[in-house]
Amino acid sequence: MLSKAALAVISSAPSTLLVTRPSDKVIRVILNRPKAFNALSLPQAAYLKDLYENLAPDVTVVMEGMDTGKRTKSFCSGGDVREIWEEGMWRWQGKADPPTPLPSVDGTSTFFHTEYQLNTLISRHPSQLSIWDGICMGGGVGLSVHGSHRVSTSRTVFAMPETGIGLFPDVGGSAWLPRLGGGWGYYLGLTGERIGGRTARRLGVSNVHVEEWNDEVRDQVLGRLGGGER
Repeated sequence: MLSKAALAVISSAPSTLLVTRPSDKVIRVILNRPKAFNALSLPQAAYLKDLYENLAPDVTVVMEGMDTGKRTKSFCSGGDVREIWEEGMWRWQGKADPPTPLPSVDGTSTFFHTEYQLNTLISRHPSQLSIWDGICMGGGVGLSVHGSHRVSTSRTVFAMPETGIGLFPDVGGSAWLPRLGGGWGYYLGLTGERIGGRTARRLGVSNVHVEEWNDEVRDQVLGRLGGGER
């Protein structure tokens, strides 16, 4: 059941997150930054961290991405690299207050600090259903791969592309990538290669695959979750 604290958090969601309550046992979260392919920003990560800290174990979180209105769909394209880059450049130039303030924690961007805390909370929550109907990369993987249920579709484009910008596969990637069979984890982590939904399911990255995620399938899933099924 939802506590008063959880209900208060739900009512204070930012415009970049559409948070609804289909039932007392289900919360639906839609990442709402379609122009940025639903990239994860610091305010979103901070809000979701607050939400998970106040959720009871019997509440299921259903996480989706807003329709981009383009041919390429997206669950979450990753952390907002532009936001992080602007902060780094601003501080490198010796200026105290970047245009989009991201205060530092021990010299590390608060974004990463908050994001990794959120990833940990998701890994500990008993029930989360993430819908990879489109791009799921980097920070989007962190939002979902640690959850209990990951649904891939025919439109899934999954990748850990961090090495392309000189970063390591973060959001817990060094923990779960090596567990993939056949050396696939090392390959995906080192190359940033993209894979589709069927391959993701075959490797066990997703644990459910449907060819199409539509309103009918969504209503059936939400109905079952609302009735206590997991």
